[in-house]
Amino acid sequence: MSQINSEYLNKVYDQYVDKIYRFALLKVNSKTAAEDIASEVFTRTLEYFDKNKDVKIANIQAFLFRTASNMITDYYRQKSRGNVPLDYESRELIEKETSLKDRPDSGAFINEQMAHIRDALSKMENEHANIVMWHYIEEMPIHEIADIIQRPEGTVRVMLHRGLKELRKNLS
Repeated sequence: MSQINSEYLNKVYDQYVDKIYRFALLKVNSKTAAEDIASEVFTRTLEYFDKNKDVKIANIQAFLFRTASNMITDYYRQKSRGNVPLDYESRELIEKETSLKDRPDSGAFINEQMAHIRDALSKMENEHANIVMWHYIEEMPIHEIADIIQRPEGTVRVMLHRGLKELRKNLS
């Protein structure tokens, strides 16, 4: 890999790793799985750049989030087949058991609220949940979300509206 690509990828990693991790964490509800997914997104991006040296990606954020979405889908496919390593499930149980009793009251309240929001998001249509998270949590503008899901901006606005309606219903 050339020096320019290496420097560029370092900047991309620094700029987006937290966003990709947060997105994965909200989707899979496991810190370990979210860390693995975020790591793998950047590994695959590096591999993509190595194989396609002359290809320019117009919107790297869209590329990264699309890759993360695909990996989350793969994670759930593997989990439904029983192919997720035991390590994920055991750590997830430990996190759930210790999260409320080891934290101060404010931390417990925040954890409880986040669990409630995660549960409401998990009941939503996947694409609507992603759009709501990208727009309100990651503060992405509509045109960037349109790039990620490869749909017109008007369609994204309608999907965001429907997603919010669905989220309100799930939270009540």
